[in-house]
Amino acid sequence: HTVAFPTASAGPVTIQAPALAATLSAAPAVVSTGQTITLTMSVTNNGSATVNGVMPTLPTLSGGGSASLVTAPSTPATLGPGGSAMFTWSYSASVAGSLAFTSTAQGTDANSGAVTASAPATSNTILVQGAAALVASVGVAPSTVTINQTFQVSVTVQNTGGATATAVATSTPTLSGPGLATLVSSAPAQDVPGGMSRTFTWIFKATGAGTTTFTSSASGTDANSGAPVASAPATSPTLTIQTPPSLTLTVGAPSPVLEGTAFTVTVTVHNGGQATAAAVVPTLSTSGTGTATPVSGPMPAQASIAGGGM
Repeated sequence: HTVAFPTASAGPVTIQAPALAATLSAAPAVVSTGQTITLTMSVTNNGSATVNGVMPTLPTLSGGGSASLVTAPSTPATLGPGGSAMFTWSYSASVAGSLAFTSTAQGTDANSGAVTASAPATSNTILVQGAAALVASVGVAPSTVTINQTFQVSVTVQNTGGATATAVATSTPTLSGPGLATLVSSAPAQDVPGGMSRTFTWIFKATGAGTTTFTSSASGTDANSGAPVASAPATSPTLTIQTPPSLTLTVGAPSPVLEGTAFTVTVTVHNGGQATAAAVVPTLSTSGTGTATPVSGPMPAQASIAGGGM
């Protein structure tokens, strides 16, 4: 026998598919070691099926620089069609050089339970620089001065890091020792680029005899992180401050002498100060009823007389 069945037809079937897309962004573009890097992933479901448990994979790092993970996303997202979510990591920059991050977003198709993932996303490349680091040295010139003479105290600041140190200022040099001096002019602040040195010049005037040294330090701000940076204090070589030359003289001549006879007048000059008297030239004048005409001299024509000498 032939059995006839009624004809039946199924309703329409909707076929859905998820499609995750991800982008990565790292900021700031230039950082110093020790500074925080923020890495952000934006994930969008461009498909028609909902994706559950969307999470990014642990980023991989590329380039000569490096960073240490501090915090990572921990809460999955559910993305319906057209939905999006943001995931954020924080890193601490640790090694100087260029640096980029790569990660993938993945989740589960709400219909089939199959794992679905985005294509790998790579961030922009950032530059990690060594944090600014200041080293100061102090010099004084000249090394010996006379009271009331001006002289320079120079503070040379080297930035051994890679980041620029901005608005670097040196502290007013402090004196140590019996010698005295007063400040005439100070050194303005300036930037010190990474790997470079800058000199800060202070002008002093000597006011009291003796030896003294000058101590100063430098401080500024890391241009990338905004963190304060400072050098250790540095001390100059010893400066000697001397009293000015103080000349006294004695004059000796034979007596009596015959008219028309040549005779020698001796002038002895003593320097009672500490500083050397340079280009000393004696002058002679006569008084009394007799007269004499210079024949030659003086010998020597001039002389330098050290402090305490003659």
